[in-house]
Amino acid sequence: MPLFLAVSLLYSFSAFSQERSVNIIPVPVEMKLKTGNFTIDGNSVILIGARDYGLRQAGMLLADALRLAGGPDIPVNGLNAENQAGKGSIILNFSKKRGKLPKEGYILLVTPEQITITADSGAGVFYGVQTLLQLLPPEICKPGRMTKGQQWTVPCIAIKDYPRYSYRGMHLDVSRHFFPKEFIKKYIDLIAMYKMNTFQWHLTDDQGWRIEIKKYPKLTDVGAWRVDREDKPWGQRELQQPGEKATYGGFYTQEDIREIVRYASDRFVTIIPEIEMPAHAVAALAAYPQFSCTGGPFTVMPGSYWPNTAIFCAGNDSTFTFLEDVLSEVMDLFPSHYMRCLPMLWQHLQPIRNFPAPVARLR
Repeated sequence: MPLFLAVSLLYSFSAFSQERSVNIIPVPVEMKLKTGNFTIDGNSVILIGARDYGLRQAGMLLADALRLAGGPDIPVNGLNAENQAGKGSIILNFSKKRGKLPKEGYILLVTPEQITITADSGAGVFYGVQTLLQLLPPEICKPGRMTKGQQWTVPCIAIKDYPRYSYRGMHLDVSRHFFPKEFIKKYIDLIAMYKMNTFQWHLTDDQGWRIEIKKYPKLTDVGAWRVDREDKPWGQRELQQPGEKATYGGFYTQEDIREIVRYASDRFVTIIPEIEMPAHAVAALAAYPQFSCTGGPFTVMPGSYWPNTAIFCAGNDSTFTFLEDVLSEVMDLFPSHYMRCLPMLWQHLQPIRNFPAPVARLR
């Protein structure tokens, strides 16, 4: 009998622990689980404590996540005399004393009556919302039909969190394999969910040029497409043959880029564009072989080859004019202070053309 009782108590404790455990990625700096739950239902409301775009955007994204997962469809209102914080409120606000939290930090407090997220910045509130979404059941990430009476349960908890690293990023190579605009947005959603704030976008390489440059339309007319060899190993693909049509690829218009940059900004993600030079540029040289050292001809590479001798020609003044034009259009599209490119040619570019220098040599 004592053994049976001990096993029963152990099982009950284990089940209770599993029920009460929470998994948040990345793990918060401080977290204390408490008793009770908060219920999000049709009576809930999201209240914004200040007239700030970042705060309101965080609230709208939370409301959209609940609605898209089946409901409820709860309002986002300003916290004022008409809209007081009562039972069922989810309050997003700035800290009363700024500077108490590290940059991008937040405090999340869940009680049976209310949820409050406070921070010194819109980014901090946004990251608090991402933590709140991780406290909900995994079905919050699954699109569903609106359900009458839909409820979500959040465990009562106190969390204080801030990032260990100011630069938290992910990279995506769309030059070797093109991904459509909607996939890029989904990718940004995923990195934002895990509180990453930087997206390095590899837009050009030997296998494809993916960004529209108005002054040089052949970069996408020609450079964005290669012959389809997707059924063969990457390093064993035959080059494009005479008369063979290039059908595999794609590119982003400048309007696509602006839309994606806005989408990322609303999620506090900075996009760093990556434009390869002086090598890894065969896609560009297939379109404009006059900027190479040999004059071509070239075709966009369907796979990987070594050695790669087709590069931008540093001994040709017109090459620098071309690159200035390209980088000027790229910088107009991206508000980031950084651009990733190989420094070798850049070191020649700046003294020759006195090119403006918001572009950082990151490699």
